[in-house]
Amino acid sequence: IYAQNPTFRNLTNVVANGVNIQTGQTNIAITQPVKDYNWTVRLDHKLTEKDNLTFRMIYNQSSSANVTSNLNFGNLFSADQFLKDTNVSISESHVFNSSLINEFRFSYIRRNLDFPETDTRTPTTTIGGLFGFGGASNFPQSRVSEFFQFSDTMTYTVGNHNLKFGGDLRYNVLDNFSGFDFKGTFGFNNLQDFLNNNASTFTQAFSAAIFDAKQLQQAYFIQDDWRFRSNLTFNLGLRYETAN
Repeated sequence: IYAQNPTFRNLTNVVANGVNIQTGQTNIAITQPVKDYNWTVRLDHKLTEKDNLTFRMIYNQSSSANVTSNLNFGNLFSADQFLKDTNVSISESHVFNSSLINEFRFSYIRRNLDFPETDTRTPTTTIGGLFGFGGASNFPQSRVSEFFQFSDTMTYTVGNHNLKFGGDLRYNVLDNFSGFDFKGTFGFNNLQDFLNNNASTFTQAFSAAIFDAKQLQQAYFIQDDWRFRSNLTFNLGLRYETAN
């Protein structure tokens, strides 16, 4: 950092092993460039006189450098953030006749979130009364989530009744990686203990916390908008949901 010609403040002396060691504070410059890419595609197509198809896809990718973990030493122990989102939706509507219409929808969402570190090896170290170096103890980490949805709705109009019934199925997946204390976390009471390699605390995980979670959600419904009179309408419905 001396190439930046730093200006130190709050200068003081700390005694370690009988020697006065001067300490102080300064600000270290850091750059945080951001790159974003995004695009959207939409297609509407009339398949037949009774069928309409709609397709939409949204894609976003973003990378931000030096935005998290330990930023006290510039980019030496920093971590970036990488995000990639994909969103796909398809719907198809079919007209059976003037009183019966069906609409089917499918959607897929994926998010990839990662925090790559500049230094993947140095343990997290805290020196009491001074500073800490190494990446943050809750890194490395990353996660990927996916969501699938299938839904279908049938609309039937007869007399004074407007009936709707259908279902909704959702399948959610989460793949998570959490390397908390994965590289080891040291704690020293003061500078002298650090120089003498006399740690007061040490924590290290035997392995990273990795889990793959899955969930299936189901929902079924039926409803009736019953126009009992010109000035009175009953909205009746029944819905059943479950998740496991």
